[in-house]
Amino acid sequence: MLSKFFGKHIKVNLLFRTESLPGDQVGLTYPIGAAGNPYTDRIIISIDPNKAANRPDVMIAKTIIHELIHASIERLIHLYQAGIASTDDGKSLNALIAYYKKFPMANPKFNIQDWEHGYMVQHYLATIGIALKEFDNNPNIPLCFYKMLAWEGLYTTPYWTKLDPAKSSAINNAILNYKNSQIISPCIN
Repeated sequence: MLSKFFGKHIKVNLLFRTESLPGDQVGLTYPIGAAGNPYTDRIIISIDPNKAANRPDVMIAKTIIHELIHASIERLIHLYQAGIASTDDGKSLNALIAYYKKFPMANPKFNIQDWEHGYMVQHYLATIGIALKEFDNNPNIPLCFYKMLAWEGLYTTPYWTKLDPAKSSAINNAILNYKNSQIISPCIN
C-alpha cells in the first residue's frame, strides 16, 4: 500500500507513534530534522489512541492513509526545497511542484495543512477510496461509498466548499453515520 503514495523504490523513514493530539485531530504528521536543516527523511505519524479507540477499522485505516499522504507530500516538498528530488518520484513530484509554486508561502494566511489537503483532494481522493475498499475487502460495498469516507479531514479545502450543499451534506452524513453506527449510506452523484 505504501508504494501508492511513495513510489516503488523510495526509502522513507517513517516512525509511527501514539500520543494525545489537540482538538478533534485523530492523526498528525510532521518531519523531524536537525536544527537548521530543511531536509529530513524521517517523518513521524502520530495517532491519538483515545480518539481512534471508538472508530471503525476502516476509519482508522483512512486516518493512517491520510497521514501517509501527508508524509509523502512532506517528503517531496523537502526533497524539492533541498534540490535533491530524484526522477524516481515521477509524475507525483512534477504535479506537486506545479501545485506548490501556485501558492505564496510568505502570505500570513497560508496554512500548510489546508494546502496539503487541497492537493490530496485533487490527486489522492480516489486513491484513498480505492485503498479503503481494498482494506475493507467487502464486495457488497461500492467504491463510491469509500470515496465519500475519504473526504473526512478534507473539509477545510476550497474543493469542499465548492461542492453542491446537498452533496457535501450527504457526504458528511455518510461519514458520521458510518463512524457512529457503521451504517452504509447510499452513494451520491
